[in-house]
Amino acid sequence: ERRGPRGTLEFQEKNLFQSTSSVAATLQLGVNTRDRRLVVNDRRGILTVDTPLFFDQKITSSFQLWEEDESYPSYRFKRWGLGASFVKKFSDNLFLLGSAKWYRTSLTRLEIPVFGVDQLDKPFNTTALSLSFVNEGRNDPFNPRNGYFLTADLKLGLPVFEKDYTFLKFFWNYQRHYPLLRDGAFSISIKNGIGFGDMSITERFFAGGSHSFRGTRNDRLGPINLDWDNPEGGNILLLLNLEATVPSLLLPVENLYYTFFADVGNVFGKSSDLNLKKMERALGFGLKYRTPLGPIRLDFAFNLRRAAEQNFLIQIGIGNAV
Repeated sequence: ERRGPRGTLEFQEKNLFQSTSSVAATLQLGVNTRDRRLVVNDRRGILTVDTPLFFDQKITSSFQLWEEDESYPSYRFKRWGLGASFVKKFSDNLFLLGSAKWYRTSLTRLEIPVFGVDQLDKPFNTTALSLSFVNEGRNDPFNPRNGYFLTADLKLGLPVFEKDYTFLKFFWNYQRHYPLLRDGAFSISIKNGIGFGDMSITERFFAGGSHSFRGTRNDRLGPINLDWDNPEGGNILLLLNLEATVPSLLLPVENLYYTFFADVGNVFGKSSDLNLKKMERALGFGLKYRTPLGPIRLDFAFNLRRAAEQNFLIQIGIGNAV
């Protein structure tokens, strides 16, 4: 959801050490324009070793070493870490993913007041165990017209080493797609996240923008610090997206579709702040051009809250919002 072009360079070597394992190295860069110059705004390097075995069991596993420098509206951080993960496939549609990771994070920019874990230029460690469940029942994950998708993620931060923090995060997303007219679709998406404990700003939930709530700019759904005019994120996320995609009749262009959507949701600072009466609402329409790797979208959104920062926004997105 961030501005500027992004690119990925990847190298992969099969049959590592004359075995069925493989090694991959990935470099990702995000570029932005500043003072008429192209500036690298984000970067990430990842080294991964994949093997079809996990402690002699036939479970696909992966070992990673990574370093990253990421920039968001309210903060920027540097991080490096290492981890191991596995994927257990129960059927063509059903997967279980687990991981254990340790990483060290340092906030290099924080444009909201310092609070709790978030201290500028004071690194903190995270030891996290994650478990994810995925049930993929869509006819096409990039341009779905029928079926369902369900994912649920549980992440536990443990105080294993010095400067570690304890937290618990749970997030789930359910999508349902129904055929509509000729080659169209009606789609529903529900996203819900909840967190407890010492939640750094890098772990809190954010929403807003072309891929979540189209009635606000990136990350600006939910608590906004009035003194700094930047989003603070929250420990509770609740989001509902409805979207109808119909073939373009006035513009007879192949793979071009009209969309009509409604987004409802909000981000709340803590669980006691959750209030369904404070859910934001947005309506809109747009154009969607389908490609084999997902649609390119142009959305026109109307925020229905009278005191909204902007009541009308134009959003450009790649991929599906629902």
